[in-house]
Amino acid sequence: MKSLPNQIFTIEIPGIKSPITAASLLKLCLANPPQGGFDYKEMRARNKIEDAVEKVEPGGTIELEDADHAVAMQCVQAMRWGIRHKDLAKFGELFGA
Repeated sequence: MKSLPNQIFTIEIPGIKSPITAASLLKLCLANPPQGGFDYKEMRARNKIEDAVEKVEPGGTIELEDADHAVAMQCVQAMRWGIRHKDLAKFGELFGA
């Protein structure tokens, strides 16, 4: 089991309600399709993670099983952002990016 802080960030991203948290940024990464698109196994794995982060309050703790954490890390590390911001770098550090 991995525990990550659901940090609150100052970045503003259109379409995401404030406060922007590690959980909300992770959900963006989970929605970003992998190269070649989603297969059913990938969809289920990402949906399971999203279900876990939906319940986390801002400033709380994101709890992920080791396998789910590994999938989350892959999603975060594969994400490409259209902007540069220090909070995005801090978020990436939570997942080894």
